[in-house]
Amino acid sequence: MFYKNLLVLALLLFSFNAKAQSVNSAYLCMSDGAIVLADFDTCSVTDVVTQNDYLLNDIAEGDIPTSLYGVDFSNLYAIDLTAHEMRPLGALSFIGTSGAYLNSLVRESEGTLLAVSGDSTGSLFRIDIQNLTATLLGATGYASAGDLTFYEGELFLSATGGGLVRVDIDNPSSSELIGSMNAGGFADIFGVVTVIQGDPCAGDVNYEMIATGGMETRVV
Repeated sequence: MFYKNLLVLALLLFSFNAKAQSVNSAYLCMSDGAIVLADFDTCSVTDVVTQNDYLLNDIAEGDIPTSLYGVDFSNLYAIDLTAHEMRPLGALSFIGTSGAYLNSLVRESEGTLLAVSGDSTGSLFRIDIQNLTATLLGATGYASAGDLTFYEGELFLSATGGGLVRVDIDNPSSSELIGSMNAGGFADIFGVVTVIQGDPCAGDVNYEMIATGGMETRVV
């Protein structure tokens, strides 16, 4: 594993107009509850949702292009990128366990999300959005540091201690640590996101996984 092109994410450029996620950009949830669209080419961010009534642990792609989902431990939220608002959908009912503190989220398919808990077992859950249920799929063995992402058809977890874990959805106990994202002073890693590089219209498309830590980002 290696790193390219250190980027400093300067949280300086804000506006109140949401725009669609595009090439080499991603939505991020901030520690103050805001949601921003980060442009990794220009190292700038655009404010998308500024109200901080709800402090989210992670966000995920929505079922339509102008929407996201968010989670804060055991509550699920819908985020409207056009209206710049988020609203609570309700508390999740857990199946297979008495409850969990979820701090990572990713869209699996329409109406379905995946989440991992921040406890030592790193339990993997499948969330049914319509029914607000979170079904335990098993323990990955790695506590979530705060993010999940799909990359080339496989699911990856940002684990505590800067670890990058390949998650086996069908058999979570077979999930494996594939390396550390801590290198060259890059620490406090809490997120990973997959972005598109290149021109999709020209067929020149590459996918890159970007790790976030503090106010820095790096390509993994």
